[in-house]
Amino acid sequence: MTGAGVPSRLYNIMSVGKPIIAITGHGSEAEFVVREEGIGWFVEAGRPKKLVDAVLEAQSNPKKLLYMGTLARSVAVEKFTRKGDK
Repeated sequence: MTGAGVPSRLYNIMSVGKPIIAITGHGSEAEFVVREEGIGWFVEAGRPKKLVDAVLEAQSNPKKLLYMGTLARSVAVEKFTRKGDK
């Protein structure tokens, strides 16, 4: 499904102000959103060491987590909310 859709949970997580670790294939919309907006980490599926690295980085930097979460919420509201729902 790479490039064909986005897991609906992506928007739910963003809307509550949480950073994301997107585990997916290259070229997915989830990868694009996470990287483009700076709201978390992208880990290519099947790369467990990279996942461990992302989790350890997230764990070691609470200020960065707070920033990414706040940014995720802002992006969700500004870019992925219907105009009447803001």
